[in-house]
Amino acid sequence: MNHPPYAIVINTSVARAAGTTENPTARKCRETLEAVDRCGHQLAMCRELYQEWMQQRPKEIAEPWQSYASRYAVEWFTRMQSQGKIRWVNLNPDNPLKDRVIGEAAQLWPHSRVPEEVSKDWHLVDLALHTDHRVVSLNDRERGRFSELARRVDELRTIFWLNPNRADVPDWLCRGAPEEEAYRLGAKSPSHAHSCPVD
Repeated sequence: MNHPPYAIVINTSVARAAGTTENPTARKCRETLEAVDRCGHQLAMCRELYQEWMQQRPKEIAEPWQSYASRYAVEWFTRMQSQGKIRWVNLNPDNPLKDRVIGEAAQLWPHSRVPEEVSKDWHLVDLALHTDHRVVSLNDRERGRFSELARRVDELRTIFWLNPNRADVPDWLCRGAPEEEAYRLGAKSPSHAHSCPVD
């Protein structure tokens, strides 16, 4: 391994989509998880994200597999855990930076639910800031909001956020997950030009 082992934040959207079929999104998410392990990285995890991964889906949409994370992702998680490749972080709920970011969201998107949704998703950003500043997620809307906020809150500009459907994440991981401007929050990125901050 020619690079340090970075702890990568894997959003629940990726854990839910990763599977053994050849559906393009399932395959890209599966290959992303495989590359985290194969290319020498770790999984960044906190209590809030773990609860998202493992929470039970509503019965009306649940199939035999009940948790939000797919069977494949849970088996991968278990393997990573057995190899000591999960970096657990205890996040402080009283974070002044969170208050600043939500305050900026209220100014950018007044009279909307965006500040509330930014608060709900804050643990992803907080976890990235407490580990190695790297997030993998399928959620372009979520990325778009935090990227817009990064233009007002400099601390967010240290985060690199990739979507497996828009970037070759396995290749990036195996190249050492470098700090490439195209993936930095706050950067004008062609690869994420589709990002939509609000409905």
